[in-house]
Amino acid sequence: MGVLAIKNPSDLLHGRSSCRGTTVWRLLAWIGLGTGLAILGAAVWFNAVFYPGYGLAGLGKDQYRQALLRVGGSYAASESLTLGPILQCNFKPLGPGDRAYAWGTLGLLTAKGETIPLWVALKWSGHHWQRRNCFLLADPRDRWLFVESRLGLSNFKKISYTLENIQREEWRRLREVWGWRKTLTPPSSE
Repeated sequence: MGVLAIKNPSDLLHGRSSCRGTTVWRLLAWIGLGTGLAILGAAVWFNAVFYPGYGLAGLGKDQYRQALLRVGGSYAASESLTLGPILQCNFKPLGPGDRAYAWGTLGLLTAKGETIPLWVALKWSGHHWQRRNCFLLADPRDRWLFVESRLGLSNFKKISYTLENIQREEWRRLREVWGWRKTLTPPSSE
């Protein structure tokens, strides 16, 4: 009992086994694979189709300043910051067609009154604006990278940091779309 007798080793390669539990494990593996593919497909759809134009419908081609402010306002709300002034704003129509780009820097205000610059780049897609890039310049969370003791990070730590940034950005986008606010933990009084 307890010992699996394999009469023909090719049976394992072709999925034939005398073990009763293999069917359950195969079923769980297929469910896990299907769930993983569904999550990956939903993430691709969200980032490629839904999110770039989110909140920018109804704005005309000449309303690029309002589009920049909408993107900045929703970004600020998702990070529990306050939208400040437009620091820089540019607009460039490309040729006689319906292509144009708008980009600029907006100031986001922290609770302490500091200004963090936010870079926003938008593209006119023929009937509405779409996000191209939107990120904090000189993000305070990245400052630890430039401490002298951390300049020689290993490749594993660089990969880990990059994956953490991707995950952090995905959660920020979900907070932006669903209207969640980032909860800030106050410093301990000890």
